[in-house]
Formats: sequence, structure tokens, C-alpha cells
Amino acid sequence: MDYEFWKFWMAVANFIGTIVLAAYIFVTNRSRVNTGRIDKLEQHTDHRIDKLEKHVQQHITDHDKRLERVEERNKHMPTHEDLKQVHEKINRVSDGVSAINGRLGSMDKNLTMIQEFLMNEGKK
Repeated sequence: MDYEFWKFWMAVANFIGTIVLAAYIFVTNRSRVNTGRIDKLEQHTDHRIDKLEKHVQQHITDHDKRLERVEERNKHMPTHEDLKQVHEKINRVSDGVSAINGRLGSMDKNLTMIQEFLMNEGKK
């Protein structure tokens, strides 16, 4: 049995085993570092998302309150039917004013004719 021969191959096997072990340790350590970084990033991202959700929720609550106030104020606003009735009343008033305007025009003409008659007949 040649011990030098087996000693050489044991050294080669030891060398290859050491390289494989080093590669395995490198990969696992790298994975552990990446996992740590990913966990840290997840925590940071979760924190920022929580802050953003609180911020958005606050704005939604504020908008809800504002919308409620606007709707409460609009309950007392006139409806389309109310405005229609007001419009009809304004039209009736306008028609009445037009009629009065026409009568006053007629009265003005009559008064002018009476005045001319009195002035012309009074001179004769």
C-alpha cells in the first residue's frame, strides 16, 4: 500500500472540501446578509406605509366632515321646484308691470291731448 499516494489524494480531497465549504459559507452568509437587509427594508417600508395610511385616513375624515357640512347647508337651499315657482311669480309681476306701463302710456297720451285741447281752446 502506497501511503504517499493516499496522502496526496487526501490532501486533494481536503482542498476540494475546503473550497466547497468556503463556497457554502460565502453563499449562506451572503443570504443571511440579504435576509437582514430585506427584513430591515420591510420594517422601514411597513412603517412608511402605516404613516401614509394614517395621513390618508385623516384627510378622508376631514373631507367627510366637510362634505357633511356642505350637504347640511344644501338641505336648506331652494330646490328646482322652488325656483320654478319663484320664476312663475316673477313672470306674473313682469306681466303686471307691462300692463301698468301700457295703461300709463295711454293715460299719458290722453293727458297730453287734454292739455293741448285746453291750451288751444282756451286761446279762442
